[in-house]
Amino acid sequence: MVKSCVPIFHKLQISVNDFLSHANVCRLAKRYEMDFQLANIDRKHLSAYCRFMGLSSWGTHGMLRKRLDKYLDYVVRDDKYIADEGVEQLEINELEHVAEERGMRSVDVSPEQLRKSIQYWINLSLKQDPVIPRGLLVFSRMYLLNANYDKK
Repeated sequence: MVKSCVPIFHKLQISVNDFLSHANVCRLAKRYEMDFQLANIDRKHLSAYCRFMGLSSWGTHGMLRKRLDKYLDYVVRDDKYIADEGVEQLEINELEHVAEERGMRSVDVSPEQLRKSIQYWINLSLKQDPVIPRGLLVFSRMYLLNANYDKK
């Protein structure tokens, strides 16, 4: 699934390092904003995005976009709640659930790394200047899913 989405973005010259810092993600958001708007992503790739996020991948372009948009609306509301309460307040099972809902690894990941990953996502998803396109948020999780992380 990820392999089917990655080749189309190779022309955009995106690497794993582009997702490892806020500054780099913001640069991507500004540079490729229109490419990652859900309305501009073709049906095949929207279907892969939905499947990756655990949603049904069946339907027309409009149905897939609306399904993903509605799900990401829920995630943003949840992000705001978590940001208000604090990531450190979440129990391990809640951390795992939150990570899975956002397309992040949760198995064999330490609670500290889960907290860092979730906080990073929340900071990006709630960022206002520049606004990070939803498609870029999902794509970043797809791109990084199998990346090797330093265990510092």
